[in-house]
Amino acid sequence: MPIPLVHIVGNPSGGHLNPQDMFELWFKLGTLREAQKYLTERNIINPITNKPYSTNTIRNTALRWIIDNPDVLYERYAELGYNISKEDLEKWLVKCAIKVFGVGGRDKFFDWVEKNGFDKYSNIYARKFGLVR
Repeated sequence: MPIPLVHIVGNPSGGHLNPQDMFELWFKLGTLREAQKYLTERNIINPITNKPYSTNTIRNTALRWIIDNPDVLYERYAELGYNISKEDLEKWLVKCAIKVFGVGGRDKFFDWVEKNGFDKYSNIYARKFGLVR
């Protein structure tokens, strides 16, 4: 599979990495460090800091796409031969969504939970992360 082109979303001088591109890059290269190296070698750097994008930024950008496209993630794991249950994947997605939305995005998080029918995992976000309405 060829490595995807990376698109900058928004204003090129202050745009953002495309979340789907970051997922594909991470998935195809296997590690965040390799994805970072790939971007840096192509001079795709953070326009604000003029430094390479951090692995954390790449991960968080990819996670934003993953939490809205769980079926693609499930398919990719299957392609790689991983035997992961849908329930385990959904639990992992809930934990990712907590990180993506953060404390300030609590309402967005709860909207995402409702939209995806993940209220059944309230024990994860209520007890472990203290997110209660």
